[in-house]
Amino acid sequence: MQAFFDELPFTPPLFTTAKGDAVVHLALLRDGHVAVRWLASLQRGAGRAALAAITEAADRHGVTLELTARPQPPPGDGKKMTPEELEAFYAGFGFVVTKCGNDGYAHMVRAPQGSI
Repeated sequence: MQAFFDELPFTPPLFTTAKGDAVVHLALLRDGHVAVRWLASLQRGAGRAALAAITEAADRHGVTLELTARPQPPPGDGKKMTPEELEAFYAGFGFVVTKCGNDGYAHMVRAPQGSI
């Protein structure tokens, strides 16, 4: 698991990309999965690039990712996505809805995918 975290181009504590254009909060779960707790794009497209780096590393290291598709106000020049837009965004990276929480937001999981 440490190899997965070491490979990512982010620095703690909230994992900022090397360019400082996206902020990501990842958490190791008890079952060995990694939760994407928070992902914010400070510049348009940076969130997509950060998630691509995370999913590619997860595939290489056999890591299952989890998240809740809960829209957040963008800290940068992006727009706030609707829950449906956010679910579609994550689905494009291989996340699938596993359940809907009491808050109405989709819980999504992404199993490691074939070699890159």
